[in-house]
Amino acid sequence: MNHGNLFHVHLGLVPYEEALQVQEEISGIQEQNRCPDMLLTLEHPPVITIGTSGGSGDLRTNETELRGKNIPIVYVKRGGKATYHGPGQFVAYPLIGLRSLSCSPRRYVGILERTILRVLELWGLSGTTVPGHPGVWIENRKIASIGIRLRRGRTMHGLSVNLDPDLDAFSYLIPCGMPDMIVTSIRREIGHSPSADQFCHPFAETLAQELNLSLFSMDATGWENILAQFDSPELGSTTD
Repeated sequence: MNHGNLFHVHLGLVPYEEALQVQEEISGIQEQNRCPDMLLTLEHPPVITIGTSGGSGDLRTNETELRGKNIPIVYVKRGGKATYHGPGQFVAYPLIGLRSLSCSPRRYVGILERTILRVLELWGLSGTTVPGHPGVWIENRKIASIGIRLRRGRTMHGLSVNLDPDLDAFSYLIPCGMPDMIVTSIRREIGHSPSADQFCHPFAETLAQELNLSLFSMDATGWENILAQFDSPELGSTTD
């Protein structure tokens, strides 16, 4: 028996700060119990984000040089240190209520890892996890990162999986605070890779299964209509 619904929309290529604003908007509506659990999947133009446990010391070059390469730096309220996002990298932002699922933050991170592992198997890759370091590895090479934020029992931010990004861009930072980390991608491992459009659907289906939620996928127009419906002041609000 499923515990509820998960609405999924794939947004395509979206600037990081614009996507962050969308997350904030949805989260605010959800906090008033006026919007169901949602999954946003997308890609970002090149950007380096630094989480709450990181800082400028996680960069291997200065911010001026990065701006010259059109790579902005954004400090964000998620767990973890520095990471790179760019085209060819799949990004997922599940915006879900853990309390209604009786799910602890630790268990939730495990669900995200298990979802990534299961989807990678569809492309013949056998991944592994490392205790104390959220994410997924192929042997000693990291292919997926996780960094989440909890606000009033609801999740924000999420994860990234390297499909076919510019791996050289990771040399501008110390990924996840691990100086000796080797970063890999699906293309580097098997010689080809799915697009984010191809990866997002099995990912959404697998995550919904892991969370025991019913999945509803929609295009961007349908998502905007549903969001406007839930954001209608006529619906009123309730409290926990």
